[in-house]
Amino acid sequence: MNLLVLGGTDQDHADADGLEMLWNRFGTQIKRVWHPGFPAETDNWKRVKKILATMKEAGVAVWSPTSGYEATFGELGIKVLSPHPADSDTSNNASIVVKITAGEVGFLFRATANRRSAGATS
Repeated sequence: MNLLVLGGTDQDHADADGLEMLWNRFGTQIKRVWHPGFPAETDNWKRVKKILATMKEAGVAVWSPTSGYEATFGELGIKVLSPHPADSDTSNNASIVVKITAGEVGFLFRATANRRSAGATS
């Protein structure tokens, strides 16, 4: 698994039980995890952060990308459209939104946002 994206800090985007299940099943086959850098303080997010710390200690690249970041995985291009630092004032507005392209085909993977993000038009 080249990339696991936790779209938000709320439980509907990053469930600690689900992340723990993926970690127990795939371990270091998970190469990278992206998560929002929003400072959430829920019990679920605290558990997620502990699991992410364990993953990082095992060599998984754990990171919080922001709008404009681009990466390539084989023939897939990934562009982060959100979060945009200027408007990441809530957990929803700090959600990760990515556009994945494969050749001429593009897919938008969105999360919850309370208002239009400054980076959403890219």
